[in-house]
Amino acid sequence: MPIPGASGHVGRDTWNDAAVQAAWAPPPYEASRGMITYMASKVEAEKAAWKFIKDEKPSFVLNVVSPFTTLGALLHPSHQRGTAGMVPALFKGDTSQVSMMPSLIYVSVKDVAVLHVAAILDKDIKEERIQAWATAFNWNDVLAILRRLYPNEKLVDDLPDSPAITATTDDSVALRLLKKWAQQDGWKGLEETVRENMSSLA
Repeated sequence: MPIPGASGHVGRDTWNDAAVQAAWAPPPYEASRGMITYMASKVEAEKAAWKFIKDEKPSFVLNVVSPFTTLGALLHPSHQRGTAGMVPALFKGDTSQVSMMPSLIYVSVKDVAVLHVAAILDKDIKEERIQAWATAFNWNDVLAILRRLYPNEKLVDDLPDSPAITATTDDSVALRLLKKWAQQDGWKGLEETVRENMSSLA
């Protein structure tokens, strides 16, 4: 799970091994372990993919896009699950999801989509782990945006303050691809991302 105030650097050979260990811990296997098991499954799946590339040496290239927390526009209102549903839930006064992860690093789903297309089509990108991290935030930042966007709505009070995640990563490949494939300088902003998340519910 993302830890408020977490620091350090996530590099090419960094893995969320703590999630894997927690997922394989002895019973009871309760619903509360669902998120950590999901995180662990992504670690194990990616490791297996890289092992396949190393052992089998296929004719194709593997690139991986690793978004932190994906927010933004939904293709359909029914898609309000996982992180895509966290902003709408907060807007409705439900803090059960956001309180479990009070500090995160977001990325717009549109940026993630561009990076996936680029990872497939760009012939200069080979065997990359592309980190998709925009900016650290907590849910009070989102509440402030929602209050600006919907001044006549009664929203929940600010949540207990949570220190920002200060971990870093090398996002130079991702930023270069956003520029090349979307003519975009930098990541989409949090306010734009929240606005698109909410507008797609209309």
